[in-house]
Amino acid sequence: MSVALIREVFAVIFEVLTRMLRDLMSPPHWAHWSQKANSDTVKPSSETRLRILSLNIWGLPIAPHLDHRVDAIAERLASNTDEWDIVAFQEAWFHHEREKLRIAGQSAG
Repeated sequence: MSVALIREVFAVIFEVLTRMLRDLMSPPHWAHWSQKANSDTVKPSSETRLRILSLNIWGLPIAPHLDHRVDAIAERLASNTDEWDIVAFQEAWFHHEREKLRIAGQSAG
């Protein structure tokens, strides 16, 4: 295989992956995450309950809408009125993202 052909193949693969990532991370897919989580909640059968939120924030440096997504998650977390007992985030790669989410969680109690 020639170098030019390899470059062309990789360019096509990169374009396809970029489109897939952009489609997956566009606002319609993540903007309503809390509504879906609330609709899937199982009612506890006893007085003891533990509510856990685990969310992959898709914080990759190449992820589109990252700042908007983190802001929306932080805003939702800050308005948490006794909704979750434990919150865990995945793929919060950067300190400023983690700090924003930490501060929002603390303000919620």
